[in-house]
Amino acid sequence: MSFLQLTENDNSQMYIKHGWHTGYFMVGDDMIEVTHFMLDTNFKTGYGKFEDGQYYYRWDEQQGAGNPDKDKLLADGYKRAFEAPMYIKGKGNYVWQRFSQNEAQAFDDAMSKAWQSKPATGDQVPVFEYTGSKKVQAGQSKGFVPLIEFVKWQERPAEFVNMSLDTGGQKDENNLPPE
Repeated sequence: MSFLQLTENDNSQMYIKHGWHTGYFMVGDDMIEVTHFMLDTNFKTGYGKFEDGQYYYRWDEQQGAGNPDKDKLLADGYKRAFEAPMYIKGKGNYVWQRFSQNEAQAFDDAMSKAWQSKPATGDQVPVFEYTGSKKVQAGQSKGFVPLIEFVKWQERPAEFVNMSLDTGGQKDENNLPPE
């Protein structure tokens, strides 16, 4: 066992994405098999961009509330973004954090369907089924959009850690690119 545990991975907070070019969920450069997953309802919405090898995010003060500096953010190259804790049984906890328009649309559609039947009480989380991906044309590029269906609300399993969503200052509004 490593003293600093810098090379060990317990899946406690890994970033996951749906690959535009691959059509699969990915952790780093590795495809990860996903059929069902849960999302925490304590997610963030905001704006994000990638510049000079670094990700930058500006989170909304309230989910989906937007930002009064929206026009400036868009002019500076930011796109609408989200960050949600995700749990995949048998694989662990992940953070799905993206500013891809197609992923954001899939996330928004799935969460909107789940919200229609959100329980009033209890620590329940929505369960989703990933049914694959669909190839689409976006401008000059072709890629894949995740197909996600809301299944049900379920009690949060003990293994689904309610992560703080604190990115340690490396990818948030405290780490803005120079003006």
